[in-house]
Amino acid sequence: MVPADPNCPVVDILGQPLRLPPSALCQLPVDVLVLAAAEDGISAAEAEVLPSPIVVVGSNCGLRQEAARILADRGVLVIPDLIGGCGGSASMEALFGPATTPSPDDVLHLVEGLVDELVTDVLSAARTRGLPPSVIAGDIAAAAAVYPDRPPYGASPYLPSGIRPRGERAARARRSSSQKAIAR
Repeated sequence: MVPADPNCPVVDILGQPLRLPPSALCQLPVDVLVLAAAEDGISAAEAEVLPSPIVVVGSNCGLRQEAARILADRGVLVIPDLIGGCGGSASMEALFGPATTPSPDDVLHLVEGLVDELVTDVLSAARTRGLPPSVIAGDIAAAAAVYPDRPPYGASPYLPSGIRPRGERAARARRSSSQKAIAR
């Protein structure tokens, strides 16, 4: 933690930001690489040498299939964009899903619980079924019930309600694409 006056602008605390060329991103020894700025965050060639053991794709289409496949073959855990970029949807579910209007602290708690449960479910099912997390996330999305005559929020099985089963929901979400992914 950088000790500083809380009224001081961040740029004054840290000085001039370090500017690196985009190619340096894939050479930094980081624990988690978050791709959240644009689509196709790293190339297949960069995926071959990326030192990070975990990649979280936060932007839509932030990682091409080829790069994701290379990372998975190398044992790099890739959290797909459907999960890594779900903060906005999770926030809306937490704000408008409960029967009564939650406090700001409750919204944050609900988002934390929802994302924690979803990520746990996806990773648990990926491990159990031997599939990439992106396939499991796609299965969950495909299995989601859509009711056009009901409000769009409040039916998420991931919205915490007191008792939170760990990693059991995704195992029930299956579709034929899972089997196709195995064949690839």
